[in-house]
Amino acid sequence: MQNQTSDLNQMLSFLLVESYSDNLSYEKLFKRLSSIACTDELSATLSPERNELNQQVGRLQKILKELKIRPVKTASEIGEAYLKAGKAMCSGRKKSTLQQDVSILALVKEITYRRLAQSNTLESMARALGRESFVMLLEQSGLECRNAAAYLGQIENNILYPAFLTSECKI
Repeated sequence: MQNQTSDLNQMLSFLLVESYSDNLSYEKLFKRLSSIACTDELSATLSPERNELNQQVGRLQKILKELKIRPVKTASEIGEAYLKAGKAMCSGRKKSTLQQDVSILALVKEITYRRLAQSNTLESMARALGRESFVMLLEQSGLECRNAAAYLGQIENNILYPAFLTSECKI
């Protein structure tokens, strides 16, 4: 049992560092995507002032500090793929079109659902290890991801797709 606990602790530590690194990168990416989004609501939602990434990074930082782990830049392969896709969307653009906003929104939703999955996985590991203080922090991150996903759905259905009908942005 001791060896299994040690393995789970190691896996938790590895995934915490990976999640921390991914979220830091997403924070920068969302800021860039915010600056090119065509629709005001998508732009505002992705801005550092409105999204919850900073708080999630802070929670992960708190957990890593308690575990005495110094975070290093070890983004996941999936995180790297999302960053590459996002950077391609931003490449040479000052503003996007409605079609590009649909692509931006799709990418941001994928990232948000990935972050939700990471939070849930980390929360389950922390719970299995009896790390209740971590569980509370990770539950909060999961809740914020669920709320963010729901809000992105509202933007999609109530703002972005109807904008096609009124041509508020260049198509």
